[in-house]
Amino acid sequence: GLDPTVLIGAHFAPFGPGAKYGKGEFVVAEADESDGSFLRYRPEVVVVTSVEPDHLENYNGTFDGLIAGYRRFLNNCAPNGFRLIGIDDSVAASMSLEYDCITYGFNSRANWRAEVVKLHESYVAFKVYKYNKYFADFELNVPGRHNIANALACIIIADYAGLSIKQIQDALVLFIGAERRFQIIGSSNGAIIVNDYAHHPTEVSATIRAAKEGWNRQVVAVFQPHRYSRTEILFEEFSKAFQEADVVIITDIYAPPPEKPVPQVSSSILADKIRTYKGPKAVYHIAKQEEVAPFLRQWISANDIVLVMGAGPIWRVAKELV
Repeated sequence: GLDPTVLIGAHFAPFGPGAKYGKGEFVVAEADESDGSFLRYRPEVVVVTSVEPDHLENYNGTFDGLIAGYRRFLNNCAPNGFRLIGIDDSVAASMSLEYDCITYGFNSRANWRAEVVKLHESYVAFKVYKYNKYFADFELNVPGRHNIANALACIIIADYAGLSIKQIQDALVLFIGAERRFQIIGSSNGAIIVNDYAHHPTEVSATIRAAKEGWNRQVVAVFQPHRYSRTEILFEEFSKAFQEADVVIITDIYAPPPEKPVPQVSSSILADKIRTYKGPKAVYHIAKQEEVAPFLRQWISANDIVLVMGAGPIWRVAKELV
């Protein structure tokens, strides 16, 4: 293979936490917009998967400020570089019109397009079209259509780097996913237990959808909101993110220092708002994280898949269950 140096924000089993030094000419880095550090890069290849309101406290408190940051990131691409933008997201799609770039996604207007063949509990199969011409079939051993979109970006970059279709196919089949990204860690009373880092509405809904499409089981979504500021700014989006879940459990907000509580922002209020929609059959607010696992053990069964989601210590619930 190309043996790249890799810098990512998650533990990845083949090489451990966060990084791998490679002997090849490429460096693959997960750029972080949360603190603006992605603006330090001067890349040859830039990938923008989506542009959504988050971490606005670092962008003058506005979504427009964040969008301006993404424009600077795209502008930092080398003059002869390669910009790749996902256009399933409306903001990124609008941004793609401003640049000489390649577009990708499920969208029929994308230069590179993915078409779902099968969504299984442990893998996905899909076709790829390049400028409306069939390119190849691929399989990926992680669930969810959002992972197809991510894989499509990788396929395009691999093609740009000169890899053959077979090399790309073989590499994708070997991918096992990152830690806390739809990580199945075991079972409890026959129920499948999944540990996931999802802490943004889009991530939450994508994780729930992956479970719904891949398994013929009741989806139990356990969620610990992360930060009062994020919960306040994205309150409406969070309230709608659980509509494909069958049962929802919301714990109290995890707010790492120095963040302080925000008036009229709480998990109980969020749970009440989720109940106003017709999706979930039941919505529970369980304030204390340590009470969630005992509550679940009383009734979960082989008919269930339990998604434990959040960026805080909620992962301990998943560990307690297995």
